[in-house]
Amino acid sequence: MNYDKKRLEIFNTYSENFLACSNIFDIQVGKIQGGKINIEKEFFYICPTCKGIHDENSLDLNFPNHLSLEHVPPKSMGGKATILTCKKCNNTSGSDLDIHLTRNLNIKRLTDGSGIPIDSILDLGFAKFKVDLKFDKQKTTWNFQHRNNPFLESKLSELQNSWDGLKFNVNISGGNPDRIILAHVRIAYLKLFEILGYPYIFTPSGQFIIKQIHSKKEVKNNTLVFKDPRISDKEGIHLVSDSNKNWFGVLVVYNLLDKKSGIREHFGVVLPGPFVENLEHFQNIQKTTIDINLKKLPMMNYLEEPKHIFNLFHSLNQNV
Repeated sequence: MNYDKKRLEIFNTYSENFLACSNIFDIQVGKIQGGKINIEKEFFYICPTCKGIHDENSLDLNFPNHLSLEHVPPKSMGGKATILTCKKCNNTSGSDLDIHLTRNLNIKRLTDGSGIPIDSILDLGFAKFKVDLKFDKQKTTWNFQHRNNPFLESKLSELQNSWDGLKFNVNISGGNPDRIILAHVRIAYLKLFEILGYPYIFTPSGQFIIKQIHSKKEVKNNTLVFKDPRISDKEGIHLVSDSNKNWFGVLVVYNLLDKKSGIREHFGVVLPGPFVENLEHFQNIQKTTIDINLKKLPMMNYLEEPKHIFNLFHSLNQNV
């Protein structure tokens, strides 16, 4: 399926979901550029990461902030194009968040001695060069290879007879820890949107997550992001309750692919349930002491029948 056809298909699917949600739940939206919104007569796509309102004109690539395909997880980590986000949100995610996940994978490849090269900067004092660095576990040696840089090659030839006393630095970024966590939160949130559609993003918890994703501040300690081999067979969405069987959120499980090594790692992110009570419960949880129970979300087409997720959320919340 070509790029434009796929975007139109996604636009139609989620626009219909938004229309159905607006008929069930009192969703308040603002105005679209150039006029007022008539939800009952027109189709609209709401960007899930900024809540920007888009009609079909936003599929035009010449539109200033057009709708673009969003890969969940990022394409560089094996994700597939399943939803749309506006160009601004898509581009900002790559520069602000996704790059930190990539850098984190780089550090893992370096420290596990796999011998797979990672992106690095070689600083010889008089100049800096991009190189591929790898650690040979068997020989316990560090090796770097320049990227077809004639100037660096000539300088290394000059230095080959005078290595003794040569000092240099190798700069490697492992990614900002807070940005890494927020990148995982964003993936989980978009995965939830991909499967459930709009019922979640207009709730207090949805607003809380959106605010976190766009925040430049330090992430709170109670953000539940973890990696555990025991969840490798649990991809998808799970309902989460505490040791007292009080439901408070959802666990989103997904995998990230390191394309250089071919290794997939599974991650889990707990997001708060949609209601204020769920959010308050979630914010009071201490990560180091939590004991959670999981229940797989029933399989059905929530995009076509959003009332099912509304009913499920409300029935669970009555037991809190």
